[in-house]
Amino acid sequence: MYSVIHSYASVNYKDKILFNILSNYICTNINYINVKALIIILNSYVNIEILNIKLFSISLNKLAKKDVLRNLSNQCTSNIITIFTKTYHYLDKIKINFIFNTIIQRIKQEYNEYNKCQVYVKENVSYNNKSVSFSTTPLINKKNKIIINNNNNNNNYNYNNNNNYYYYNFPENIISHNHSTYLKYIPRNINSTSKKKHKYNKNETDERDRNEVVNQNKFFILNFLTKHITNILNNLSKLNMADTKLYEIFSFLILKKKKNDINKLDILNITSSYSRASYRNENIYDLIIEYSKQYIVQNDLKYVEFINLFTSISTFYILEKNEPSNIYKTKFEEIIKCMIQRLKGEDEKSINKNKRKDIDGKIYDKVNIKKDNVIRTHNLNETYKNILNTYEESPDKHINNNIYEECVEKNIKDLHVNDSCYCYNYDNIRNKNILDNLNINHLAYILSTLCKLNIHDDYIYNKCVINIRKKIFKINSKCLSIYLLYISKFNIIQDTYIKNVIASCYKLEYEKKKKKKKKKKLQI
Repeated sequence: MYSVIHSYASVNYKDKILFNILSNYICTNINYINVKALIIILNSYVNIEILNIKLFSISLNKLAKKDVLRNLSNQCTSNIITIFTKTYHYLDKIKINFIFNTIIQRIKQEYNEYNKCQVYVKENVSYNNKSVSFSTTPLINKKNKIIINNNNNNNNYNYNNNNNYYYYNFPENIISHNHSTYLKYIPRNINSTSKKKHKYNKNETDERDRNEVVNQNKFFILNFLTKHITNILNNLSKLNMADTKLYEIFSFLILKKKKNDINKLDILNITSSYSRASYRNENIYDLIIEYSKQYIVQNDLKYVEFINLFTSISTFYILEKNEPSNIYKTKFEEIIKCMIQRLKGEDEKSINKNKRKDIDGKIYDKVNIKKDNVIRTHNLNETYKNILNTYEESPDKHINNNIYEECVEKNIKDLHVNDSCYCYNYDNIRNKNILDNLNINHLAYILSTLCKLNIHDDYIYNKCVINIRKKIFKINSKCLSIYLLYISKFNIIQDTYIKNVIASCYKLEYEKKKKKKKKKKLQI
């Protein structure tokens, strides 16, 4: 059954009638479906955005058990957190919180056990690295030959023909380092003439070393893939269930993995989760900076991904500037500049040009960092026009970002949304203009982020206003309030068309309420 559902979901086939029939069958036979198959089924429903309350409620009752949760694999743990994060507001929150708390508790316990093992290994290593005198007790090497510290001889190497023994006079620290594995398990009063006992101790040593490596691989948290780690942390941070200890654990796990294992989705999850909690880790910050610079200039970056990076990195930039010490002084400012540059529409070639430093200097020659650690800009519209002229002098082709007001006015005469307003949120940016292809929510995110950074750019603002005009009848109260806060903060005159539409809507709503009151009075 789960293979059929997974097949339909993998091709994004959304037939509600079919999935309702399958849901009824699953609810009837829920006791005969194992946990792994049930999680795959629920994950398939979530991926195609179909929520059957009856199915998810029955499944929640089956999964909300401590013995079930403590025996989940790494993949199932990641999937179950994703499933109930997306359905959190539709199901029993007490049971979902129980599931999350049980998984978090398991991760913390595993991490504490791992730390104890690490401390035990460090203590043994420090013990083995101590200088030990071998003058009284002989030590057997791999070749069944006695190593003796000959204090009477200054020679490093002597050979005795009578006993066929090698006598070494190495420094004590070298001897202890080379034979640390044997010192750990061989007693001091070992009988050097007993070859059988030596052989037994040697085999026991190898077996314990092998068991030590195997035990490390048995740790639950060490078997997480990078995509599991970042997915779990991102989902828990959305519900504000990731505390400082959990961030510490996941920071350790992320840094423990190889850098080659981190892909674009992982870095997006990392930036989103760490920006939500404003958790500071220098190594994680360096990782974010390295991969952000790599992905920002790529044309396969989606619009949604760009907005997520822009909002998250702006939070890191503010934290960086407000940090009194130099511990977290990194280079988020450069990334913010690069993202604003691409937000205006410069293509990948112009960003990666060798003349980029000169261009950046001209773009941001009027950007001043005040004592309050916030970027302030002045007359960036004129500055941007100068930079366009600089680009035109180069042989590379660039996108012309001039605002054609006449075309815009023709398009906004029709108050209904047409095909030209299609939103490419999950499409690749390529060489398209970002601001022209965003929905109303993401436009509000951009204005809100610029407010946080205390940046006003005339070009970006004008493009946002033109896009808001097209989608004015889709705007909600949240986006409208962000727009009004932006213009009030920077003392900008409100757009006439938007102002008239808002005023007409308020007037219409007022007249409706007035008519309702009159009807009620007449009925009485």
